[in-house]
Amino acid sequence: METNNAMSQIVMLVSLITKKFKYTHDTVKLKTLGIYSVITDGPSTEADLYMKDTDSPFFSIGLTWLLNYLLHLSIHICTKLNETSETISSFRIIDDEIGGVSIKYTKEHGDVWTMACKNLLQLLNWMIEQCSKLDQKKCLELLEPDTEFDNNPFPQ
Repeated sequence: METNNAMSQIVMLVSLITKKFKYTHDTVKLKTLGIYSVITDGPSTEADLYMKDTDSPFFSIGLTWLLNYLLHLSIHICTKLNETSETISSFRIIDDEIGGVSIKYTKEHGDVWTMACKNLLQLLNWMIEQCSKLDQKKCLELLEPDTEFDNNPFPQ
């Protein structure tokens, strides 16, 4: 149950970051449904982002799709903020791995899964930092001098 609560918070956070950066994926969509959140890949294919039982293959599929989604979202964030994608290279998302560790859950390798979740949380922390940078960038754009008023005929 704790895992499902944590995953529901992650899905909610990723949804908020997605909206903040106005990102849309071609096929993958997140459905925030509390502890029963799912991820879809196309109109009729969905996978769980919650654990029905410890041997649920749909949970591992959902986590793999989530990593793919986060990879594309990270690239979008870098593009939006004019940063190089090297800044996210430390998280290295390849297939079902983040930072070289598989996100697929197995009872036998709980410590490996815990490390993958730690890497996932570090990526999410980086994304939160980028939200702050986006806000700063928007504020700076608002503070840029308006050319209409630069040539004020009534200097003080």
